[in-house]
Amino acid sequence: MFAFCSYLSPFLFIPLILYFLYSQQ
Repeated sequence: MFAFCSYLSPFLFIPLILYFLYSQQ
């Protein structure tokens, strides 16, 4: 289960990073 979460974590963080970068503009 931990490997599954670690595999999906980048896909979960991408929208958060994009939103953070967009809000800084």
